[in-house]
Amino acid sequence: MINNRFKILTEAGRGIGLGHFTRCTAIFEEILNLGFDVTFDVFLKETSFSDYKLTSKDWLNLPKSEVFNGVDVALIDSYLVSKEWLSIVNDMGVKLILLDDYNRIIYPANLVINPNVFAESIDYSNQTSKCIGGPDYLILRKPFRLKKEKSIYDGKPRLLITLGGSDYRNLIPKLINWSTELNLFKISIIAPSGIEISSKEIRVLPLLDANSMANEITNSEVIISACGQTLHEIASINRSTIGIGIDIDQIPNHKFYNSTNFIKRNLWWDQDELEEEVKKELIRLADSSNRKKELKTNFKINKNGLKNVVNEIIKLL
Repeated sequence: MINNRFKILTEAGRGIGLGHFTRCTAIFEEILNLGFDVTFDVFLKETSFSDYKLTSKDWLNLPKSEVFNGVDVALIDSYLVSKEWLSIVNDMGVKLILLDDYNRIIYPANLVINPNVFAESIDYSNQTSKCIGGPDYLILRKPFRLKKEKSIYDGKPRLLITLGGSDYRNLIPKLINWSTELNLFKISIIAPSGIEISSKEIRVLPLLDANSMANEITNSEVIISACGQTLHEIASINRSTIGIGIDIDQIPNHKFYNSTNFIKRNLWWDQDELEEEVKKELIRLADSSNRKKELKTNFKINKNGLKNVVNEIIKLL
C-alpha cells in the first residue's frame, strides 16, 4: 500500500482565492506524514508561496502524460477542470478523487468529497461516483486542529480583516475606512499582494502560513471574513465574526453559518446598505458582553474531518 504514488493538484492566487490551496495543503501534509509518496502541484496565479513542498506549474495545460507519469491516485481540487479532461485522465488508469463544493459537474472519478459543513444539503444523485461529505469531513490545517492559547491582552479589542488571496471586489479599502471611522478597534489586515495600504493606524500583514494565521485569529476579538474556507478555520477557533459573501460559490457556506448564528445578517459585497450593516455589527461586537454571550452558543466544528477524508482516500488503494 505504501508504494502507491499520490498527486494533489489545485490552484490559488489572484481571482481564484486560497480555499482550495489551504485544504489541499492539509491533505498533503497528512498523507506525507503517513509515509506515502506524494507530490503537490499548484497553479499559482500572480502569487507565490515559499513554505510548502509544492511544485508551481500550470498543470492543466501541460501534457497529461507528463503530469500523471507514474501516478496511481490523484486528488484534484479545481474549478478549472472539465469532465472531458478528467475522463482522459481516468482512461489512463489513474484513480481520481475530486473535492467538490456545489456539484459542479458529473465527475468521472472513484470518489467525490464535499468537505463542507453544508454538503448534506446538496443532491448528488446525478453522480455515478461514490460521494461523501458534510461536517464530519471538514478539512482543517494542523494549527486549527490544535488548541491555541490566547495571549494576555487588555487593550482596545482587536479586529482582523481577511478576504483571502485577492481582493477582486475591492472591499478592503472600504472596510478599512468604515472600521477606522468608528475608532472602536485596534485593526490588523491581511493584504494580498498588490494592495497598497498607507494608513499608519492599520497593522498590515502579508498572506500568512497556517500557524501564523491561526495565531492571528486566536488573538483577535473580532474578525471580518469572506465566507469561504477561512470561515471554517475561524469557526474552529470560535471567534466573533462578520461574514461577507463575495462570490456565488460562497452562498451555501454563508447560508449555513447564518443558520447556526455563527455569523449574523445577510451580508454581501454588492448590497447597497453594506456599510451601515457592517458598522452595526462592529458596534455590537465592540461590547465584550455581546461577544461572550454568542461564543457560548456558537456551532462547534468537528476537528477530526481531515482524518476521515484521508481514511476514505486510503480505502481506494
